[in-house]
Order: sequence, then structure tokens, then C-alpha cells
Amino acid sequence: MKICLDGRFWGPTHTGLGIYTRELVYELARIDSRNEYFLLLRREMMSEVNLPANFHKVEAEAVAYSLKEQWLLPYLLYKLRPDLVHFPSINVPLFYLGRYVVTIHDLIKHESRGRATTTRQPLVYWLKYLVYRFLFRWVLFFSGKIIVPSESVKAELFRRYRLNPGKIRVTYEAPVIRPEDHGDLGNLVLPDNFAIYTGNAYPHKNLENLIIAWKEVYRASGVKLIFSSARSVFTRRFTQLIKEHNAGEYLLFLGYLSEAQLVAAYRRARIYVFPSFIEGFGIPGLDAMNSGLPVVCSDIPVLREVYGEAAYYFNPGDRQDISGKVIRVLRDVDLQKKLAARGRERVKRYSWQKMARQTLEIYEDSVGLRSG
Repeated sequence: MKICLDGRFWGPTHTGLGIYTRELVYELARIDSRNEYFLLLRREMMSEVNLPANFHKVEAEAVAYSLKEQWLLPYLLYKLRPDLVHFPSINVPLFYLGRYVVTIHDLIKHESRGRATTTRQPLVYWLKYLVYRFLFRWVLFFSGKIIVPSESVKAELFRRYRLNPGKIRVTYEAPVIRPEDHGDLGNLVLPDNFAIYTGNAYPHKNLENLIIAWKEVYRASGVKLIFSSARSVFTRRFTQLIKEHNAGEYLLFLGYLSEAQLVAAYRRARIYVFPSFIEGFGIPGLDAMNSGLPVVCSDIPVLREVYGEAAYYFNPGDRQDISGKVIRVLRDVDLQKKLAARGRERVKRYSWQKMARQTLEIYEDSVGLRSG
């Protein structure tokens, strides 16, 4: 079978999507020597990605969701003539009519929308949003299979679009940080007593409520909060929020950290805090659990599904509940130990290799190589 995989989001700088793409490709390379793969990559990644002989790198220098990708990708794909294409995001070119599967990581843009979620002028934003909703429906209709990272996303897709449930497959993702990983702070200097949040600064991450709630946490415990994210206009907004709420005393923004620095930071933190209103899965919390770190997070269905009893939950819309639950965990050493132990057990359920094997089965189903 000849499989093409869009790898233009490769790497941790693209957060969850980039990590998903990277881990899927590396695990497929470990378990599958029979099929032939063609990996579309941006120019900057061509020399950095090393794969076995049945994987071929193809340069595809087109920014996601651009006009260029609408003509360049169909040109490359029709030239390669794969049996199947896997798009790990919804940026499927309209003019490609071959067989493909798509991964839908979440429906965040369905819920989190409006001027606060964009840097565009209102007219431009709403035009792009309408195009997004059209493309989303188009992709759902024409894809052979739809891969999602959780039952929560599957249920939401079915609720909104009434798809055939058999078309949607759940493949759980997994942590990136392993217990045996060795961190390296490099030149990074951290406080002696801190909690950590890692992830982007989009509005659905609920960081303003976290900033305001943390003032009470700091007064009660002296624990600072460090925040790590790749720089973007939303992190600039976040730093502005820190100034507006005079939070510089207890909140430290570190920008983008390498994976080695993240490992080191997780190992030194007191807790990991995850205040999102909406998620598709929740890799950072699993990374924290694999580092022996108690997780305190939003009480939303997907995090309940993924973390189970291994996390301590708060109402993300209630600042007093956020601060109260965080303070409770910081003060209760026995609870910290219980959460850390549960986390180490919980995380054993998730494996990138298992995810890759399930994905390969979906590929085979999609081209009729499997029955049932």
C-alpha cells in the first residue's frame, strides 16, 4: 500500500498537532516495513527528519490554510498517486478528490469564536470562519474515515453532524515525557516553589481566570505559577493581562521551552494546573503524571475521560473554586502523593505505539485490506 501523510505540522512548536504527527510517523516507522510512505514536509524539516527506507520525504512548502496549499498539495498528490492520504488536520485541499482519512483533534473553533479569538479585522475573521465551517463539513463528508483522540470528541461530532458512528474511530494519544527522560534547564532559572502550566495562550485556555485565581493561591501558599508557551499574539495578550492584574509578583512567563527544559521544569514543580474550557485530549496533563506531578484541572468531560480519578478537578468558570482546589492540593501532602500515584498508573493506559497500530488498521480498512 502507498500511503501519503501530510507532515507539515511536524514538531513540538505546533503543540499538540505537531507532536501527534511526529509520534505517529515515528511509531509507524517502527512497526510497518511493508507499506510505502510519502511524508509531505516543510523545507525547514527536510533535513531534520530521519526515517527508514520505506519512508520518502517530499517537500511541500505551503503554509497551512493558505491558497498555495489548495493547488500545491493536489499537484503533489496526483503526481504521487497514493492509495490513501492521511491529513492530520482539517486543512484538506478542496481539489483533491482521492481517498483520504482525516484526524479531527477537537471542535474548539466551533465553541471558541468571535473577536477575542482572532487578530483579524471582524469582516476578515467572519469570512474566514464561514470558510472554515464549510471546509469542516466538506472534509467530514468526503473523508473515508475520521480519526479522533477521545470519545468526547466523537460524541460531539456525532451530536453536531449526525455522522455514521462507524466512520469515526477513536485513537487515544499518549504522553511525550517518559519517566526515564532526563531534563536540562540550560540557562533557565526557576523559582524555588512553583506550579506550572504549559500550552498555548488561546482564549479557550481560560488563562485570565487562572491569573486572577492565582493571586489568592499565592497569598495562601507562596507558590508562584510559571507559564510556558510558544510566542504568538495571544501570548502577548497574556503578558498584557499579567500587567493589568499586577500579577508579575506571582506569575512568570517563560515563552517556549525545549522538551528537555520542560522535563526539568516538570520534575521541579509542585503541581501541574490545566484550566481549559475546551480540549480535544490533554497531553500536557499526562506528561505531568509521567513526571510524578499531581494534576489539578478543569472539570470538563474530555479531561474526566482521559485523566479519570488521577486528577483533582475544579469548575473552570469559578475563580474561587480554582484557587480553593489548588490550595487544597498544595496543603495536603497525602493528597499530592495519592494523585501522583494514581497518575503513574493512569498514564500506562496510553501508548503512541498502540495509537499507531490502530491508525494502520484504519488505513487498511479504508482501502479494503481488512474486513469486519
